[in-house]
Amino acid sequence: MQQYDIVLIGTGQATGSLVPALLERGNRIAIIEGDRVGGSCVNYGCTPTKTLVASARAAHMAKRGPEFGIDTGAPVTRYETVAERINAMRMPATEGFQKWLEEVTDFYPGWASFVDEHTVAVGEHRLKGDTILVPAGTYEENVTVDKDGISLVAVSGSDVTTIKADGSGTEGVVGITADNITFDGFTVDAMNTELASNDRAVRVNGNYSGALIRDNVFVNSFRGIQGDSSGGMNDLEIIGNTFETAHGIASTEDMDGLVIKDNTFRTTTEGIGLGINITSSGMVIEGNYFYNTVGEDGWYIADYGDNTKSEVEALIGPNDFEASVEYKHGVSDGERAIVNQ
Repeated sequence: MQQYDIVLIGTGQATGSLVPALLERGNRIAIIEGDRVGGSCVNYGCTPTKTLVASARAAHMAKRGPEFGIDTGAPVTRYETVAERINAMRMPATEGFQKWLEEVTDFYPGWASFVDEHTVAVGEHRLKGDTILVPAGTYEENVTVDKDGISLVAVSGSDVTTIKADGSGTEGVVGITADNITFDGFTVDAMNTELASNDRAVRVNGNYSGALIRDNVFVNSFRGIQGDSSGGMNDLEIIGNTFETAHGIASTEDMDGLVIKDNTFRTTTEGIGLGINITSSGMVIEGNYFYNTVGEDGWYIADYGDNTKSEVEALIGPNDFEASVEYKHGVSDGERAIVNQ
């Protein structure tokens, strides 16, 4: 097993600035890249697009030749030549970038997976890093965090770091199936702009405990964070997130030590759903801001269990409701005890 100060998974535009700064501090660096070096801009985005636009403009100007007294005939586009020009623009950049990285770091071509909180696997190699970094960008695939103690932190924040995938599967866009996980600073996009289907941005598995979900933004999802109806994750902290979903937090059955604090709910149907058998042991629901976006049949906080009205009120600390708050309770006839608008 190789030991490093820094293990960097993936290479984007910032790599060219980040690596020299890390080397100046004396760090031993490993870089893992499963695709072309340089990220989407040079390989699939900015450079190819601008090169293609330049060819389109040349064709357009050729058609306008007669306006300038030049008769060239109708232009003929040969896409294979256009593609060759695109490759001629991007390939030297990415190949030169990789050659430089191979000279100044230990470069591992391939895809990385976590073995534990400080170890990643790439092919037959096992790399241990004091710090493991993943560059900012958009990751268009589902993520399952299944190793205890992992801290998945977007240092650059949710404005520039997005996980975007179909959230209709069992684990949602991001699935947490391990103990003592931190998930911090991402935008999670389930791509469900109509908020109509039964998906979720983050799914927390009830067989585990000790997750911190902090400073994320959840968008285009029916549910933001969903628990496990077969059993609750204990000691779950949901702090400082923004929910732009239909339901914010759902399926909190059997959760002990649940903390919901300092979040912003811009939900269209429900902010927080308190599940069956949820207890007040260690529970905190305070400092949250609820926008007045729920409809007539919506609610900010709903109790799906058999708590009394006073018990529901006792669970809820000081929060900021944009609209006036009315407590409704009708458990005896099957209605929900809710904090409504």
